[in-house]
Amino acid sequence: MLQRKFAGKPKAEAILAEYEDDPDTYEKPLKKVIIEEQLNQDQEIIAAAKQVLMLTQQQAASGQFTINNQGTIHGFNQGIYNSPITQNFGEASKDK
Repeated sequence: MLQRKFAGKPKAEAILAEYEDDPDTYEKPLKKVIIEEQLNQDQEIIAAAKQVLMLTQQQAASGQFTINNQGTIHGFNQGIYNSPITQNFGEASKDK
């Protein structure tokens, strides 16, 4: 979408291409061009960005827990806990 919006604007096209190769270096220049071209106020871009955010948030929520256990398992807890979990394996300590 940005490529289409930047079409015919060589500086913007070049910065976008450089950003694709090196996002860390070209993040600020790309932001500057987006603001200069007023794409930060473009409703089509904003709607697309909201859609991407919604999809990534859904994906993060549904894939919140990815488990790959290999080997012997003595105890396993999965979830979001609001209190500590204590697991004891083997014989109880006689020091108590």
